[in-house]
Amino acid sequence: MYRIILTVSLLALVVALPTLADRRSEALASHAVINNGEDANRILFKASGLRSLESVAIRQARIEFDLAGVTADRELHLSLCPVTTEWTAGNVSWESGWSRPGGDFDEDLASEVAVDLSRGGKAFFDVTPILKEWLEHGVEFDGFILTVQPREGGEGIRGQDVGRLQGLQGASLVVDYRKVPPPPPMARLGR
Repeated sequence: MYRIILTVSLLALVVALPTLADRRSEALASHAVINNGEDANRILFKASGLRSLESVAIRQARIEFDLAGVTADRELHLSLCPVTTEWTAGNVSWESGWSRPGGDFDEDLASEVAVDLSRGGKAFFDVTPILKEWLEHGVEFDGFILTVQPREGGEGIRGQDVGRLQGLQGASLVVDYRKVPPPPPMARLGR
């Protein structure tokens, strides 16, 4: 009887082990707002310690931030895209530092979200596909750029809405992952 219970318990543990995951949370390091000279803004930010997550399988990744400022009774439809050109805060603008005005980014990997501006609290972007490309497939990105979805109209986030998104300055990247063991050394043939 005890042997059956022990066997079932060990089997349950072996089945559960692959589902156990580690979590890492880090503050986003750099932050910049670029403006097209009118009322269109894009917000840039990046995380610095992602390379330490090599040899992992990403389960979920998200950017969490607090909504700040005065509420407005509407939703703001945003796109978060990986930046494809190196940049530093203070040395980038809408026109300079990029191959195209407004920033170099991969729109195919966009994480889109509707942010309810009528409430406070946390908002988040699911960046799982972006981090999987970034870490598991060796694609290099240099942070994220936040802009409006085309249905919002315009080239960027209106100035009145940038204030609500200033919580991004204190945003965190939260990654749930599991470690992937290194491959075994190759056996030498013929020995």
